[in-house]
Amino acid sequence: MMKDLKIHNIFPTTISQFNIGVDKKIKKQLIDEAYDFIYQNNIKNGSTTINKYILNNEKYSSLSKKILDKLSGVIYDVYTIDNNLKFFITNSWCVKHEKNDIAQLHNHNNCIISGVYYFQTPKDCGDIIFSRNTTVNSIFTNTLTIPTKNNLDEYKLKVEEGTLLLFPSHLLHKTEPNLSNSCRYSLAFNVFFKGSIGDDQGLNRLEI
Repeated sequence: MMKDLKIHNIFPTTISQFNIGVDKKIKKQLIDEAYDFIYQNNIKNGSTTINKYILNNEKYSSLSKKILDKLSGVIYDVYTIDNNLKFFITNSWCVKHEKNDIAQLHNHNNCIISGVYYFQTPKDCGDIIFSRNTTVNSIFTNTLTIPTKNNLDEYKLKVEEGTLLLFPSHLLHKTEPNLSNSCRYSLAFNVFFKGSIGDDQGLNRLEI
């Protein structure tokens, strides 16, 4: 590295990773929830809980608090968003992936931040992979395939039990197939905000 070089990494995409542990009682309760199959393009890709507001349940209040504490830190300390805006979890659901199940490439709609919490990750159950939006250039135009360590098309994260990931909802992601004979379980959720953005002078004030 050149001594007089100063790097400015502008407009980064931030994925925040924590390990908040796994409470055995809560883990069992989440696994025992009622699940229904997911079908994408007529292919079974796992199951989700019928309840799409899992974290609203009082019995999961301690888990919800842990997630909200980390979320608050990311929003106000990492993203440095004005604390006049208040963020809240809109919907939340568990995902069950049996052997060979995957999550196809997708992002989340009608939300600002999304997250996933892993509470059962057997060996060889598959990692999560984030993909670059091909309409957004990073170092070079996406019409060139110049390999660099930073100009990535995909970024893989190995997860373990207790891992909590927070990321912008527009970020594309998928999972590898679960090659284990046991189920991989995770809890996904979306986040939105309330408050005022914009201003009258700019004719763009919006109150939510």
